Amino acid sequence: MTLAVFIGLAVGMTLAAVAIAVVPLLRGRGTAAPVAALTCALAIPAAAVLLYVAASNFPWRAAAAVIGPPGTAAGTENPAILALRQQAEAATPGDAAPWAALADAYLAEERFTDAVAAYRRALAANGSDDGLRLALAEALILEDGSVVPEEASRLLDDVLIRDPANPKALWYGALAALAHGDTASARMRFSQLLALSPPPEVRSVIERQLSTLGDGPPVPARSAAIAVRVSISTALANRVPPGAVLFLIARTTDARGPPVAVIRRAAPVLPLDLELSDSDRMAAGPGLADHQSLQLTARLDSDGDASAAPGDVFGEATWQPAAGRIDLVIDQVTP
Repeated sequence: MTLAVFIGLAVGMTLAAVAIAVVPLLRGRGTAAPVAALTCALAIPAAAVLLYVAASNFPWRAAAAVIGPPGTAAGTENPAILALRQQAEAATPGDAAPWAALADAYLAEERFTDAVAAYRRALAANGSDDGLRLALAEALILEDGSVVPEEASRLLDDVLIRDPANPKALWYGALAALAHGDTASARMRFSQLLALSPPPEVRSVIERQLSTLGDGPPVPARSAAIAVRVSISTALANRVPPGAVLFLIARTTDARGPPVAVIRRAAPVLPLDLELSDSDRMAAGPGLADHQSLQLTARLDSDGDASAAPGDVFGEATWQPAAGRIDLVIDQVTP
């Protein structure tokens, strides 16, 4: 049997085990069922990898470097972890790789709190790495186990703003939506995963998930389009960084939850006319016209990160259904 065939069979059996454990939980009643399903979906693959690494005599050098020798005594540091931590602490500022390697090692040993801290250090060194965002979201979810933290949901939403077809973000985003009782968004994200033509064994798991949620389409929302002209004040015109990315973000006025809708434009020429519509929504649910008002933010970012960073220039305005075109002027600087 070739290694590729073996890995394919291992993945297929792991996914089948996840489906067997998760589907009955999703059919259960009560608020704990989605959380239990999410925990199983994350824990079973991790346990399978760790068990195989511990039992196999295959020379997995990379795994040995991360996991370290089995049987490390309680209260003593794994030598491999210690070496990785020393490398991370000696790393130059801006070098995320050593902190990411240390975080991966902590995650493999189920030291979730330490993994969260190390992933934060890695992101501080490289804030534009969506892979690190997804890893931090996973560690945050595993750290608690009983809830999906709001920070994890925000990280997943942030990745999906820039990369709506990211399979890992869609998968975790769907599970996070389930844990928060947002079955419409979960169904939408699982459906988007299916549209990416996953392998047959993965497709079958997603289809089972969708079958438990019901396959009916969401109730159509009233359509709306928000016309926005984005410009920049004369005082800040010289602060637009080369290759800047413009984000036009609509949020509820209480700023709770993920953005309602987002438009991203690379290297914009201002002033710029944009139209925000229901096709730009971040999740299933009410359409733009179903909101009494929305807070609009236009932000120019130098690294394509949708999260605000010190020095970013931005502007804000409030939209209401009776409003015509919104003239949104970028006239503020993020402190």
